[in-house]
Amino acid sequence: MSKYLADAEFMKQLKGSSSKWMSEQGKREFQWQRGYGWFSVGPKDLDLAKGYLAKQKEHHKTVTFQDEFRKYGDR
Repeated sequence: MSKYLADAEFMKQLKGSSSKWMSEQGKREFQWQRGYGWFSVGPKDLDLAKGYLAKQKEHHKTVTFQDEFRKYGDR
């Protein structure tokens, strides 16, 4: 993949190929949501990010994804 590929084109390709793969796996109910968020994590924050992802399902029982996403969008 080219390092010059625009984010939007990358996400289009990622969503398309992963949707096709999920369908091939028999997961026909799988759908991507509209839009996407793009985040980067530096090496010093990698363990923190992994911890967040491991606890994400439990975390989003009290804080919705939408509320959390909006909070980061305000920065």
